[in-house]
Amino acid sequence: MVAAVAAALSLLPTVISGGYPTLAGGPNGVTLRYIPNQPFGIMVAIRNRSHRPLVVRDVRVLEPLGTLVHQIGARLQPWRPPPCPRDESCPAYAPPFGPYVARTPRPLRVAAGKSFGVELDFRLGDCAEVPFASPASPRLIDVIYDGGRQTLALGAARPALRFPKPADCSPRPHSDIAVTGPWATGSDWTVPGSAGDTCRDGVFTSRTYARGAGPMVRVRIVPATRQVAVIVGIGRHGWTTFRSRYAVVTTLRRKSKETGGRFHATVVGYRGTTFRTYGAWRCEVVRG
Repeated sequence: MVAAVAAALSLLPTVISGGYPTLAGGPNGVTLRYIPNQPFGIMVAIRNRSHRPLVVRDVRVLEPLGTLVHQIGARLQPWRPPPCPRDESCPAYAPPFGPYVARTPRPLRVAAGKSFGVELDFRLGDCAEVPFASPASPRLIDVIYDGGRQTLALGAARPALRFPKPADCSPRPHSDIAVTGPWATGSDWTVPGSAGDTCRDGVFTSRTYARGAGPMVRVRIVPATRQVAVIVGIGRHGWTTFRSRYAVVTTLRRKSKETGGRFHATVVGYRGTTFRTYGAWRCEVVRG
């Protein structure tokens, strides 16, 4: 009887994610950028396909050895999306989500044929873990209920961490930059391990950004002449440079080896179209 009940649990295709490390979702999982010790959450829905109610006690993530993605808690709640209007698309359903904290779930009774939501709360590992960490991320969960348990594959809900390099934890300046328009991205989508946020010969070059499946992007600033350029990984030669039509660049020297400031610029794209880039630039001064 227990085996028959366990086999009746199934994961629904709905995935909700949130938190500063989360970037985008897709068939291969929820893409995460590495931010040490930062929490985030992923919510899934599970259907009870058995013919009797279940009392669900907990949902535990099976963590691979050495992973940087650690479960800190879970939350169980009823899953009650509104009915779909006839001949119309279903309205979006947004159940309560967050905060992403350490907690033990309260047991939840799930009627036969009904579904329940599971908020999985995570925290990314500390920088001290990076040199010895594995790039593996959790792919499985254990659903524990009165009378048994079942292991389910997370599928599109699995956390897919862009694995960091030790350089991502080095104590050096980090900029806060945004790029709008057709290649919208910014420092929130920094490629782990990418070099940049440096100033050499009076020219600032950002780290490399890549949002989802979009191209890689870098920002270059010449503070002395107030010139700004956005360099995109497209074109015949691999990279195309788009230059600013108008730019404001301020500079503030912080330390002997660090410089920073703020900027905003209007950049000319293809066929005379324009887009913007702006934010705070910070760099390590590199000699030679």
